[in-house]
Amino acid sequence: MEIDGLLTHWTPDEDRNIMYTAWQNGGSLDEAECARIAALPLDPAKAWPLPRTPQQIRARLDWLLERFIKSQAGCPQ
Repeated sequence: MEIDGLLTHWTPDEDRNIMYTAWQNGGSLDEAECARIAALPLDPAKAWPLPRTPQQIRARLDWLLERFIKSQAGCPQ
């Protein structure tokens, strides 16, 4: 479990927003896009209690993409 919340306490809505935005931008997120995603309101019952930072969002995108690539290659996650 990651203490800073990089791998835990992310909602499916956050992951969808990150992946969709990255997909629209050729697979990456710039600082402004990360800040916009970080500012989106979340369901407090499901979300990590601390505000997201652009660095956390970029790290989460990297983790999601790595997981996706492994799943496409048939590797265990």
